[in-house]
Amino acid sequence: MKHLESEASRIRRSIPILVAFFCFVICLSSSPVRAADGVAAVISTDGALIYTSPNEESPVLGQLPLGQAVRVSSGTSGSPQRFHKIRIGNKIGYVDALDVSLSAGAGGRVSPTAQPGGQSAGQSPGQSNAPGLPPAGAKAQAAGSVNSANRAGGGSEAASPDPEAQSTQPANKRGKKVAPKTAENDGVESEDAQSSQEEPKTVKKKKKKKKVAGKKNQNEPKMSIFETRYIGIEGGAQDYQEGIVGVGASTTLAVYGLKFTGPDLILKGPVLDINLLLHYGAPPYYNSLSSIQPNGFIFFFDTMLVLPLVNKQDFMFYIAGGPLLVYSKFGLVNSNRLMDLQALNLGIDGAAGIGFRIGKIAIKIEAKYYVEKQSYKAFLGALQTTY
Repeated sequence: MKHLESEASRIRRSIPILVAFFCFVICLSSSPVRAADGVAAVISTDGALIYTSPNEESPVLGQLPLGQAVRVSSGTSGSPQRFHKIRIGNKIGYVDALDVSLSAGAGGRVSPTAQPGGQSAGQSPGQSNAPGLPPAGAKAQAAGSVNSANRAGGGSEAASPDPEAQSTQPANKRGKKVAPKTAENDGVESEDAQSSQEEPKTVKKKKKKKKVAGKKNQNEPKMSIFETRYIGIEGGAQDYQEGIVGVGASTTLAVYGLKFTGPDLILKGPVLDINLLLHYGAPPYYNSLSSIQPNGFIFFFDTMLVLPLVNKQDFMFYIAGGPLLVYSKFGLVNSNRLMDLQALNLGIDGAAGIGFRIGKIAIKIEAKYYVEKQSYKAFLGALQTTY
């Protein structure tokens, strides 16, 4: 019994030591890149790119000039396995082993933090340093490009009197003059006269009914612009921004596409606004990262719930909001290497606008605000028709 008590006491005393050990291990592993884990290196390629992941198809985090002193991980990773981990500003990235040269004294453990584009240590990574941007290297080109009106017909049946019925009457009259009048002939003549008089009356009644039906269709209440379904084209100017360190990654783009508006588009009941917008070409700020003209496209897709603040027959003022999807694909050349940069971002957007109707045509003007990894605005116009 005493032996068991002593063992329990010893285990209780060792618990704090084990907890402290595990905390120490967690603290060591929590920092992705430590000063003690890096080795000294120098950037050997002018305009070396820093990626967010250890592969050349991941988004660009920034770039470093030739001769920049940095510290990188001693080992490599990625596919292919040739990327060193590096800290740029306050972010962790990866640099291609072909763009760095490990120093001879790799045993040193001093940890200067690499700054993009020759930034000083006190300068924030988001600040643009346009005069210090190095000329871009060279990379191969890889590009990608993207590439109802209901018909209603109706027929009208025109009732025409039977020509045989018309011809029987004069024949009877001619027979009446030649033949002597009998009781049988008298009865036939009276029946024919009644039928010939009733026939045009029925035709007139049908025509009257058709006219009344047409008046009812014209007097049916017309749905307001908010309750009507529309399809049409859309276009405008849209700001666009990316978080590339060391590059002023912000510009205004021309966008164009399709706009669907109305009830029962996806879900039965609510009025939705579906927008598909495209910008063909790479933003201009990618010119500093490529030795040739970069190419690509940006695709914006959103679905917004529309809420009218003013809803009249042919005019409305509304607000809208919903989920957003942005897909971009750019091809450029840097350091004689082919680069295919792709990104898929999710976010939300909101809009405020006005719409007015002229016959079957609806014109809408709206301002939108996008929030994904970055935030930016747009001014758009649409020309739609009913469907």
